[in-house]
Formats: sequence, C-alpha cells, structure tokens
Amino acid sequence: MKKSLLLIKTGHAETFTEESSSGICSLGDVFRTSIIIPLLEEYQVTWLTDSKALDLLKHLSEIKIVTHCNIHHFDIVLNLEKDLNLLDELKSHSNVYGFTNLENLEIRPFLSDKKIFLSDLNKRSTETFQAKLLHIMNLNKDYADYEGFYPINEKPLYRVGLNWKVGPKWPEKALPLSFWEELAEGLGDKNSVSWQEGFDDINCYLKWLSSCETIITLDSLGLHLAVAMKKNIIALFGPTSSNEIELYGRGEKLFYRTEEEKNKLVSEILKKLL
Repeated sequence: MKKSLLLIKTGHAETFTEESSSGICSLGDVFRTSIIIPLLEEYQVTWLTDSKALDLLKHLSEIKIVTHCNIHHFDIVLNLEKDLNLLDELKSHSNVYGFTNLENLEIRPFLSDKKIFLSDLNKRSTETFQAKLLHIMNLNKDYADYEGFYPINEKPLYRVGLNWKVGPKWPEKALPLSFWEELAEGLGDKNSVSWQEGFDDINCYLKWLSSCETIITLDSLGLHLAVAMKKNIIALFGPTSSNEIELYGRGEKLFYRTEEEKNKLVSEILKKLL
C-alpha cells in the first residue's frame, strides 16, 4: 500500500520570491509546482491548495485536490508555503519536509535530515524555478518537464494568441492595451490573431490556449501553461526575472525593462513572426 503524502501549495507565497504569505493566490506558482507530481508516483498524493486552483489542478492525473484537510492524517507532509499558523501546527512533526521554519526560512529537503535555507537557493540566481524546486526535492537534476497534465485539447485555429492580461498579484507586469493593438495590427489578417479568452474561467482559458499555435505572453500563468502544452512561445519580461523561467526550447524571451526596449518590442516580435 502506498504511503500517503500531503503536498501543501496554495500559491499564497511564491516559492522563491516572497518571504511570507500574501493571501493572494498565484495560479502560476501553483501550476509550475506540478512538475514534481510525476516524481511522487510511489505515494498517494493529496494536494492542499486554494479554491481558485481547483479547476486548474483537476487536469493533473491520479492525485486528490482539496482545500481543507487534517494535516495530521498523512504519513509525509511536503510544505511549500510560508504561512505562520500552518508552520506552528507542523513544527512538532518529524515527517514534514519543505519549509519548516518561517523565522529563518529554513527548508528540510525531501526525505532528508539536512537543512538548507531560502537565501541559499536564491543565491543560485541563474537557476530556474524547476532547478531550485528539485533542490527541495533532494534530487540532482537540472530540470523536470511537465508530465501528467491533461488539459482540454483543441485543434489549433489561430496562428497567434495574445496572452495580454495579468492577475492581481503582479499588476506591474502589464503592457498597455495600445501595445497589443499595435502588435495585432502589425501581424495582419494573414496571421489569424486571437485575443486572450477565459481570464476568469480556467476551462475556457485552457481551451483558448490550446486553439493557438504560438502564444505571445507576459510572465504569467499563461506562460507556464503554454510551456506545459508545448506551444511555440514568445515570452515578454519586464519587472520579473527571466532566469527562473524554463522554456524547454519551445520559444524565446524578449524584454521591456527600459523605454528603449519597450519602443523596439513590437518590431522585434514582428521580425520573428512575419
């Protein structure tokens, strides 16, 4: 009989970029944690998450998704959150891995007695999110690809999809609507451009992503989903780090960190698609 494992990832604190819980669910941070699910196939996995992530995570195979549970009923707990009340409840248990101490952001790697710290992982500034997460999993691997994710599959109807909206957690990532309108006009009718659909409906959103061959996207949930769905990708980065994003050779990164870069961004994208 498989041992039971509780994975705690609500997205209330991004794994490597926040030091405490904000209470706002980052669906992108939740979803990209799913790369570890195939690594846990010998366990009966229950994923404790935010209710906003339920429709997203139901597309993962063979795990149970919950928003409430008794954390004391599991053989192993893998905690990837930084919630003070949660850590107070977990601190007396010897079967807890991941974040174990909020005061110094102490991490106990999976099935290990050693300790590492978030600050140590963040010194690895050129490593991807996946590589850092695999350190927590106590594995000597550079990255793990998305497996076991079964979204809605649609025959591509559009050459280009514009994934232009951002969630409430990082509004500073956004580019103005005028930028996207200029880009759509430059692509012209021959490129069958589709604008983002399903911003508030994850099933509609997955269906829309699936209907596009190439996704032009900000650093958001849509980027991670497009990578998992093996789309062609042009990823746009402004205030966030591009180093931790692994595209697995499915696209390239462009930047809008300076006014000069912003002014050239439309022409740079058009050069790659026309």
